[in-house]
Amino acid sequence: MSGWFHTVARPGDEVEVRGPLSGFFAWPGDRPALLVGAGSGVVPLMSMVRHHRARRLTVPLRLLVSARGPEELIYAREYGAETTPVFTRSAPEGTPVGRLTAAHLAPLLAQRPEGGWEAYVCGSNGFAEHASRLLVEAGQPVDRIRIERFG
Repeated sequence: MSGWFHTVARPGDEVEVRGPLSGFFAWPGDRPALLVGAGSGVVPLMSMVRHHRARRLTVPLRLLVSARGPEELIYAREYGAETTPVFTRSAPEGTPVGRLTAAHLAPLLAQRPEGGWEAYVCGSNGFAEHASRLLVEAGQPVDRIRIERFG
């Protein structure tokens, strides 16, 4: 959508706008959260990270975030030890480049806290499908995966 506004739409064009068509999720902060996002899909996940920090919550929280490269990593300066970046097009020297894989999720899922993870996935339709499929294949229960998607 925003790409269309940037490359196709011109000043004076009329557009019709409707409300959101997808669902959303909210993390209450009372259970371990495994956050998986790509691009601007990290925005709602970052609010969860900030909530975790502001409330000094002790429940485990991990963030796996995918971006084309370090220069497109939204909130890069705010990330801490809870964050694992995945770069799909360019990466710092010595960092692998490629799409999110089961190998990226495995170390996080291996840290399975008591009671297990509640997984939150946010990104484009394609990313959300891919990431949720990887989570299920890795043994994450389907009923403990929350998805926000766009596109």
